[in-house]
Amino acid sequence: MTGSRFVDAGIENIASCVPWFRAEMTKRGIAIPGGSSLARGMKLTEEFAILAQDRPIFKFKGPDGSVRAQAEYLVVTGIDYLTKALHRGVAHGLQITPAQLRALTRSNPVLTAPAHVSHKDRNVTWELLLAALATPFTEAARLVEPPDVKCTFQDKTVGLSAKVVYTKRTDEFRRDVVKAARQLEHADVELGLAALNLVEVFPHESYMRQFARTQTREPEAFAEVMNAWVEAFVARQEIPRIAEKLRATQMAAAILFVPTALHFAGQPCPYYRIHYFSRSGDQSRALPFISALNESSQTVLAWNPLTVAG
Repeated sequence: MTGSRFVDAGIENIASCVPWFRAEMTKRGIAIPGGSSLARGMKLTEEFAILAQDRPIFKFKGPDGSVRAQAEYLVVTGIDYLTKALHRGVAHGLQITPAQLRALTRSNPVLTAPAHVSHKDRNVTWELLLAALATPFTEAARLVEPPDVKCTFQDKTVGLSAKVVYTKRTDEFRRDVVKAARQLEHADVELGLAALNLVEVFPHESYMRQFARTQTREPEAFAEVMNAWVEAFVARQEIPRIAEKLRATQMAAAILFVPTALHFAGQPCPYYRIHYFSRSGDQSRALPFISALNESSQTVLAWNPLTVAG
């Protein structure tokens, strides 16, 4: 299963929730250190928003653009996505504790751009983002261990074990999946899912460069290329074998979240996809929740608290 969306208003709508987030942190008495990844990312995002006011079409210089500009664009869209998701989650009733907000200041909180380093607080941020994405279509979404996130969906208790994948090594990936399954074993849930963020292992730079050169204008072409990468990743990790080994566990499926930015019609745009793999016979149990999560993750891209409901 896959899902993605290009948002025409993405440039104009960018940074719309950064002021809310800054006010929320101030209201909670939480300082954002000036040298933190969060502070630098917010500053960069607001600067980009100012430039975008006079530039309805944004392009990198040259056919490839600079590596630095591409990396900064991933940060900008990531901060934009994080603040929109949190604002939308809170608007639908998500309760965020001061400790969870402080975690955003202690590591790189942008889960849609690679940080190249594992950090406990960065992993907590992934849990918080998942809870924010789940809140609009579930009840009582919250961070709780085990597993990491719990909620109620269609009268069933759902548990999400959240993992940021930091390496393509098969043994390490298998360890993350098994760890997720064990967390779900100790959780009182009716549907258990692993939620794996692949931002650290996706080749962002090469794919951005590839689509900048080809000037692709057909969304189907992006889907084909992204599907091919995920299929190759799945084959390399021997995921079907892993899934069958987990038949006796509570884990019904694993969600693969692949966030990046790609050039569409010559303009870079955030491009997020959700894939999954499941145990034999468990697809029908897991699919309704995964479909709803995918829709929620896409809705965030265009969400504006002043003009967009949902």
